[in-house]
Amino acid sequence: MPPKAAFSNTNPVDEDTMELIAKRVADYKKTQENSKHSSEDIDTHIDALSKVFELDKDDVEHIVRDVLIKKEQQADFRDKLYEGVIKYSKEVIISIVVVIVVAFLLLGRSSLHPSFSSSPSDDEETLTDFSHFKRKAILANVLTSISPLKVMLVEYYVDRGEYPKTLNDIGLSRNKMKSGKGINDLILAEKGSILVKVDGLAGDNLMIMLFPKMTMGGMGFEWGCKTNFSGYLSGCEKIDGSQYLAKFD
Repeated sequence: MPPKAAFSNTNPVDEDTMELIAKRVADYKKTQENSKHSSEDIDTHIDALSKVFELDKDDVEHIVRDVLIKKEQQADFRDKLYEGVIKYSKEVIISIVVVIVVAFLLLGRSSLHPSFSSSPSDDEETLTDFSHFKRKAILANVLTSISPLKVMLVEYYVDRGEYPKTLNDIGLSRNKMKSGKGINDLILAEKGSILVKVDGLAGDNLMIMLFPKMTMGGMGFEWGCKTNFSGYLSGCEKIDGSQYLAKFD
C-alpha cells in the first residue's frame, strides 16, 4: 500500500481509492514492461486516473509517484538479493567439487597400496577421512538445495513485514521438503529460521539451522548458520543442536 500523505484536494482520498489507484499503476507498469508498442506515457495515465476517480491531478500524481518509487526500490532489493543467492550458490558448488575431488584422491591413494602392505591403522584412517568428506559433501548439497527457500522467506518479509510461521504460509509442504537431497526433514522456526534435519547418510541426528539477519538498517539481509557437524563448515557456528532437534518430534 502506498504511504499516506496530505493531499491538496478538499475531498479526502480513502484507502480503498488509493488501493485501486495503486493497482492501476501496477497494471500500467507491467504493461509498459511487457509491451514494446505501448505509447501511453505516465502523464497521460495520471490524467486518465484523475478523471476516473474525480480527484485533483496533483493528488493522483503524488500517489502514482509513491507507488512507482516503492516498486523500483523493491526491484533493486530483489536484484541484489538474487545476486547474493547466486554468488552463495556458486561458492557452495565449488566447495562440493573440492570435497569430491579430495575424496577421490584419498580413494586413489588407498588403491595404490597392495593389501598386504597396508596396516589396519592406515585403512581405518583412510575410511575415516572419506566418511568425513562424504558427510561434508551432503551438508554442502543441503545448503544449495534450500537457497530458493531463503529467497522466498525474504520476499515474504519484504511484502508483509513479518516472516511466515509455517511452510504452508508460503505454499510449501513439509513432506515435499524431504527431497532426497540430504534433507530428512525441514521446518520453519521463529523469526524466519530454517531448521533442517540432515539425512542419516551424513550421520545420526545431524542438523543445520539458517537464520536471516538484517543489515544496512533493514535494507539488506544476510544469513547466519548453526550446525552440530563436528567438522568445519564454512560460515557455520558449531552448537550442541539438541534443542533444535527436539522441534522435529
